[in-house]
Amino acid sequence: MWAVYCFGAAQLLCVVLCGTATAHSLEKRAEAFNPDRPNLSTPRNFAVSNNTPEGTTLVWEDGEVPSVNGYLYIVCNVKSCKKEPRITCSDHRHTSERTLSVTGAPNEFYWIWLAAYRNGTSEMQYPVSDFTSACFQAPETGPEPAWTETDIMVLSNKSGDTTIVWKEPDIQAGSFDGYQYAICNVQSCEDKPSTKCGDHRKTSTTTLTVTAAPNEFYWMWIAPYKSVTESTSSRTETVIIGSYTGFCFQTPQPRPKPPAWKINNITVSSNKPEGTTLVWEEPRLDQNPFNGFLYVICNVESCENEPPIKCGDQRKISRHFLTVQGSPNEFYWVWIAPYTVFGQGSSPREILIIGNYTGFCFQTPPRQPAWKVKNITVSSNKPERTTLVWERPNLRGGSFDGFLYVICNVDSCEDQPSTKCGDQRQTLRPSLTVTGAPNESYWAWIAPYKTVRQRTSSLTQKVVIGNYTGFCFRTPPRRLMAPKNVRLTLSSPEEATVEWNPPTDGNDTLAGYVYTVCTVNSCTKKPSTSCGDRRKTSEHSIKLSTHPNKNYWVWLAAYNSDACTRKTFVGHYASICFGVPGVTSGDNDEEPYSLRKSRRHLTNFTVYAG
Repeated sequence: MWAVYCFGAAQLLCVVLCGTATAHSLEKRAEAFNPDRPNLSTPRNFAVSNNTPEGTTLVWEDGEVPSVNGYLYIVCNVKSCKKEPRITCSDHRHTSERTLSVTGAPNEFYWIWLAAYRNGTSEMQYPVSDFTSACFQAPETGPEPAWTETDIMVLSNKSGDTTIVWKEPDIQAGSFDGYQYAICNVQSCEDKPSTKCGDHRKTSTTTLTVTAAPNEFYWMWIAPYKSVTESTSSRTETVIIGSYTGFCFQTPQPRPKPPAWKINNITVSSNKPEGTTLVWEEPRLDQNPFNGFLYVICNVESCENEPPIKCGDQRKISRHFLTVQGSPNEFYWVWIAPYTVFGQGSSPREILIIGNYTGFCFQTPPRQPAWKVKNITVSSNKPERTTLVWERPNLRGGSFDGFLYVICNVDSCEDQPSTKCGDQRQTLRPSLTVTGAPNESYWAWIAPYKTVRQRTSSLTQKVVIGNYTGFCFRTPPRRLMAPKNVRLTLSSPEEATVEWNPPTDGNDTLAGYVYTVCTVNSCTKKPSTSCGDRRKTSEHSIKLSTHPNKNYWVWLAAYNSDACTRKTFVGHYASICFGVPGVTSGDNDEEPYSLRKSRRHLTNFTVYAG
């Protein structure tokens, strides 16, 4: 029988007594530490009350004398309930309740030690009973996922690195946190090791890259897991969902070491505006046959600074000459190296550089004439689209095929972007319609081009003739809708008031209103919006000076302005027409200029939104 006696408030100090001690001898040993210890019995009926995948609950009853401060307990993970573990198998903890919840791994065995304790002098804790124990097995979390080793495969198997992928298990989302795996080096795939053959590690993705020695066998164990936090403490445990799945693979043999070989005698055989042709010596590699040449072409500022080999896209060619289609009067650096295809069996093929890259730099000749687009102007500028036009270049027929252009949205026309600020497109005409957003600045780069076909292939390339010409423009703001609910108040033959509500789309950009007042013969014929002087107001009403027996037509529109140019953009018009009645006698019973009488003379007034 084991017994544990604990002291101290700041730090729990436990003394373990071992042997076949009776309750009386344990009592005597405890009195040696605290002579005031009362004679209390062990907690009774310690048993499991609930055992579910979410956790296991244990309960017990007090001993004969229930005046205790709490209970000490130890939770131990064991192989089975057949053999009693030591009390020192895990950390000592305490609780003041007569119930305990344990969250364990599925299908595992757990042994619980339990004893009552009291607080002594100076708040020291000491046991007041023998330890009692209970053992249980945690239930399984459910059926194993439909997840077999056939779902695991090698995605890439290169010398030094092997990439393994697998399908995501058919488990409800959120029920697992990732994958736990172990990698073990074995003699062959027939030697299946245990799941604890290597260190357990974790990953959250369905892809794993293993760095291993070449031509070796490796066994991988992998399973989904869930992180579980114990209810009685802050400790987190990793719980395997289902069971481990095994997978074995072999790393490839090491790649052969290439000879220290370089391309010799790279020269320019032809350097014309249509293209530059490079030639070099055919390598002599009897023992290491090669499949062709890899090359990288890089546009550089000058031949003084050597660029990295990865400065451009890597391409292949089977011949020992190369034609480069470059821009006129530019510097280009070319990296060239022979290559062979390496691979064996069912493993994927791999391109292997033989030796080292050799660099060579050249400059393309200037193209004549060095032409630029001239007289770019805006022929139409609307909020949704802007049309640009320019002069056709004075080049002989067939010397160019059209125009390349790039359109870029900028903060202002002062911010000149590069010619690669946007997608390069083409047009055959010396005009271009740009679809943009209202009230935005755009920069256009335009240049004529010629389509050139490469001699070594059927590929074509559009080569700019001369230089790009830049042009900046700004789209106008969106035209506002007409004012709403235009209405008239005629207070006297000499004064009228026109009121309205703002348009529904002018909350952010509306700057004010423009209006035009025109004298007309009748309200049956609509005049033009320029029939009178245009005036501005920031109010929602205007007062007009009128005369008896006259008809007036009022045009009204909201306007906004460009944030940069301050130019005014007038929206859609609304209109109202009204007639002013004549002067009547003062003996009339009615008030001569009453609102009711004014309305009788307004039978022809209209509200028009144009």
